[in-house]
Amino acid sequence: MTRSADSQHKRFADQTAKGRLPGVNVEAKPAICAPDLDEDQTVAARTYWSDKDFAAFTSLGAIVPGHSLICPAFSRFSNSGSRSLHDALRFLPLPDALTATISRVKCLLNVGYGNNPVFFEHGNHRSTLYPSICGTSYPHLHAVPGLSGLAEAVESASMWRYESVVKYDDLQHFYSSRRGLGEYLVVSDDEMTIAVWSGEDRRFPSQTLRHLAQHMLRSPINNWNDDPRPADAVAECRKLLLVVERGNVAPAHRLSSEMTAL
Repeated sequence: MTRSADSQHKRFADQTAKGRLPGVNVEAKPAICAPDLDEDQTVAARTYWSDKDFAAFTSLGAIVPGHSLICPAFSRFSNSGSRSLHDALRFLPLPDALTATISRVKCLLNVGYGNNPVFFEHGNHRSTLYPSICGTSYPHLHAVPGLSGLAEAVESASMWRYESVVKYDDLQHFYSSRRGLGEYLVVSDDEMTIAVWSGEDRRFPSQTLRHLAQHMLRSPINNWNDDPRPADAVAECRKLLLVVERGNVAPAHRLSSEMTAL
């Protein structure tokens, strides 16, 4: 690790120890995509699983190989004014469909990379103007292979001084709960599912969980659009499509106009 990376991680650790939320964008403003980095231009080439309700595709600016996003694949969701998956599932009867997609993606990533993924989402407050805090045009759930310990790190973090930390049985329990429309961070792994709900007047910095994961991995702390690497994302998708084919799992459907219009 370079000296600059060492100092970056030391600064990150100092901030969290003082009860400050981690993040590069400390103003909590969403990162806005440049036109040439718009996810819509490569999302079809990065999709390895989809059905009528949800799609899974490899992430730009991946934390590790296989880092994926799960998002809705229908226009009804994007037209609902929802700013998080939790928000949308309050109005759309699809928690079972999301759970089935999560199970499918978990299996594929385990076969492809030898580790169960950790799932996490930064859910935006419903009153915000932005569909997601990181600048993409849709809410999404991250799936990151081999990132063990993130939920435990969130549970034990000293930075949550004004937030409510709640444990759930699993992601289905979380997404079917009726807590409200506030902003949240949720993390789920093989050990626990935990959510941090913000206070009404507080916001989480953009990509808080991404930065915490990068700190745990001792990798450079950055935002996804600082180093998107679309060619790498497409290459990882091709690997996962081979897993789908060899595992006799139905491949991704051809994306509908609803998906590409997100």
